[in-house]
Amino acid sequence: MKYLKDLLLTDTHLLKGHVVTGGQRLSSFLNATPRRHVEMYDVTLCGQNPAETVTMPRVLVRVSEILLAHEMDEAGDQTLKILAERERDEIPIAAFFGGSTPIRLAGRASRRILEREAAGPRDFIVIIEPLLEGIPAATSPEFAVLSDLRYVIANRSRMALICIQ
Repeated sequence: MKYLKDLLLTDTHLLKGHVVTGGQRLSSFLNATPRRHVEMYDVTLCGQNPAETVTMPRVLVRVSEILLAHEMDEAGDQTLKILAERERDEIPIAAFFGGSTPIRLAGRASRRILEREAAGPRDFIVIIEPLLEGIPAATSPEFAVLSDLRYVIANRSRMALICIQ
């Protein structure tokens, strides 16, 4: 892999590579794209079995299949300032994804996600200090990168339940 910039998690795979966002933040890009698929380049495609890890020059990922996303690029001062300011509007939540691998995501999210359709068509939301549970124990070591993220971008349209703690 030449350049690891982005992570995408689906029910069955972790994809590590580079999504061309045209200079937008990944969350903004995912919310704004009219496409059914996003292109990812220089991809390491990791299945839940370590033997299922392969590299591909280009992969198309169906947007509706994305559970979680993350930008690996170090955030600049402005982004860190915005994340710090968000703390005033955040509440602790636990979200449960439906699907073949039931995943629990705990963390802090904006109060606005609880308001009925407050975000309009924005399905991808930022969860701060995420804690992920439910990824099978026998998962490939490639999945370890998910255990120490400052935030994730979660697809709320894939969440079966959102519990306010």
